Amino acid sequence: MKNFPERINIASYRCPFKANKDKFSELNTGGLVGGLSSLRKNHRINWFCFDSEEGVDEITNMTIHRISIDREKNKLYYGEFCNNYLWPIFHYLRKADIFRVEPWLSYRESNIKMVNKISNEIESRESILVNDYHLSLVPGELNEKGFEKISFFWHIPWVSPEYLQMFPWIKEIVSGISGAQKIGFHLPSYKNNFLETSKGMISQKYSYQTLERRVVAIPLGIDYSEYENVEIRKNKFDEELKRIKLKGIKIISSLSRLDYTKGILQKLEAFRHFLINNPKFNGKVVLVLVVSPSREEVNEYKWYKESIDKLVGNMNSMLRTPEWTPVIYIYRKITQSEVFSLYRNSDAFLVTPIMDGLNLVAEEYISSNRNGLLILSKFAGISHYIEATEKVNPFNLEEFSTAIRNILEISDEIKVDRASKMREFIRKYDINNWINGMILKES
Repeated sequence: MKNFPERINIASYRCPFKANKDKFSELNTGGLVGGLSSLRKNHRINWFCFDSEEGVDEITNMTIHRISIDREKNKLYYGEFCNNYLWPIFHYLRKADIFRVEPWLSYRESNIKMVNKISNEIESRESILVNDYHLSLVPGELNEKGFEKISFFWHIPWVSPEYLQMFPWIKEIVSGISGAQKIGFHLPSYKNNFLETSKGMISQKYSYQTLERRVVAIPLGIDYSEYENVEIRKNKFDEELKRIKLKGIKIISSLSRLDYTKGILQKLEAFRHFLINNPKFNGKVVLVLVVSPSREEVNEYKWYKESIDKLVGNMNSMLRTPEWTPVIYIYRKITQSEVFSLYRNSDAFLVTPIMDGLNLVAEEYISSNRNGLLILSKFAGISHYIEATEKVNPFNLEEFSTAIRNILEISDEIKVDRASKMREFIRKYDINNWINGMILKES
């Protein structure tokens, strides 16, 4: 009879908690970390990750193995190879004119360092779940060391094999991933793209048929009850949102980190288009735009933030009245309590990236707000699974604007029905469904 492993071993680039002089601060941001960290309520977690300093930390039901990586090497590994090469390419973008070999060598060396740490700390008979594009070589290297229960999950889109032909090390990445006994993607289309890419690339150790049987499509979920039943700590942001609602003003919100794939400029343009073409809503709806700082040292991200700042400024100066400001723009990392306040007080949420592997914000919002409504991008992975919502092409201003109007004019009866159907999906495909589908059981 197969049993769930006594402890869950996880490897990711990012650590689940930030270390500081007091040992721990808040939970790190990111869908992966947020989703997997909730597992420690019911399981013992052994987590391997990179940090500026080496160390082992203990927190309730979790051991964190921090693997040191120096700043210069991390610039090449994470800053250059992961952020400038892999991230854009796997979102159908290209930010590099030439792919230099030095970042690749640093990426490979960092993956091997992770492998060595894992193999020194756990037995080869144990299960391990390796996560995302930062660690694509780890499964193959662990396989070479005799590990036989390796799971790997790729959390971003896997694009078409034709597009990936430009990338010099795609064969090595595919071969590394293929070392896992189970390989997961959020969507069937990502899974199929990976399998097509792998043809002719995988090691002679594997056949295409055996690889095909090891690849699954299963969406990452959240701990539904954690969001449904959360008690919000008193905070000024919550009070401000409630003041807006008491005036009879509807709140449409957005929450994302600063990144060009999140479609922030597109949603601002769509909201402006909506207000200009639907003047009856002026003074009756606001957009609360929360953007978490990210990669601010990168010129492209600096330019992107400046573009957001300028567009928000132009919109507010053109449309505001003495009693009403159309866009409430918050550029900082908000606390977990403030996130829940945003979810609970929002009449609708915009989850409209130009491309996204899945997007857990949509799941968190629906779980937190029993009457919440979504506008989803057709290019967010979650739109493949959630049906009872407005879906838009974020580049189509007219379609996006119409969806905003539809959301604001929807009847209470339809609103309740839609929200109920969306919650049903999130309950079914929660974090436990995902972990049960990805972790290889012990015999």
